[in-house]
Amino acid sequence: QAITYFEEAMLAKNKLTKRKKQYLNEVLGYFYKLALIVKANQEDVSYFTAALQQVEFEESDRKINSDLFHVGQGVVKPINCLSTLLNTI
Repeated sequence: QAITYFEEAMLAKNKLTKRKKQYLNEVLGYFYKLALIVKANQEDVSYFTAALQQVEFEESDRKINSDLFHVGQGVVKPINCLSTLLNTI
């Protein structure tokens, strides 16, 4: 259910910013990425891809000025490790 709320927030943000590559940044973005990782770990590994896309979209935004930018990037290695582990099981 948390993912649904994050996606609704992202849609609301997109109405204001008109981005093609939608993402959430700051604290919401970090917790959205964590929620995607949990969902991928528990139910569907495709959510790992969605989490990595969030990082990629945030990185591609040249106008970003966030104190949590590097924290968001810090989820890439754990995602890669978990997705590799789950794909081998």
